[in-house]
Amino acid sequence: VFSNCDEVALHLDGRLLERKGLDRDRIGLRLAHPPFTFRTGGFRPGALEAVGFVAGRAVARHTVRTPGAIERLTLALDLSGRERDRARKDVVFCHASLRDAHGTVVPSAWENVAFGVSGGAALVGANPFATDAGIAGILVETEPGAPPASIYALALVREGGAVRALSAALGMEGAAPPHEVRRAGDGAELVVGGTVVATLALDAPKLRIPASAPPERREPFHR
Repeated sequence: VFSNCDEVALHLDGRLLERKGLDRDRIGLRLAHPPFTFRTGGFRPGALEAVGFVAGRAVARHTVRTPGAIERLTLALDLSGRERDRARKDVVFCHASLRDAHGTVVPSAWENVAFGVSGGAALVGANPFATDAGIAGILVETEPGAPPASIYALALVREGGAVRALSAALGMEGAAPPHEVRRAGDGAELVVGGTVVATLALDAPKLRIPASAPPERREPFHR
């Protein structure tokens, strides 16, 4: 656990494992904020919560959970710590994440995501694009003075012999207009105000090979 607190307590499924100070080994003493190392006695699915203490008072909490089955799709803009430039043309990253019922990203998910936009924006990049560690991304380009833009995403998830469509919407200024998902051949399409903004075929090729695949099956590097 990395923290700038004095002490950290680690809980597993609500049970306190240990509360301790920072590492004072050869590496830790050379860092401004050394880590806190815990031994859990082995892995088992559950929720780990780290609680940071300063002067004996709890001041910070962070929880990570073992991911479950894919339940939903979410969208978020990566603004890199700055406001979006509305006075000039701007390009920002948008990330689509496949998450479980608790909101944890499912890192083993390798599914195609199709992106779409409405309003004054355009997409830049391959579309659809496969998730890497549960997340797929695309660039969104905006123009000054253009109508408010919204971003949409569509994914198809296999569950045994069935296929489930997941969708998400994100307004760049205010709420995104409502959308619906319709079946289209062997895939699906996402519709906003009667206009199809994203389509995805179930058998669409995936642009990335899982990292666990042998080298001969991985996509070669492209310059």
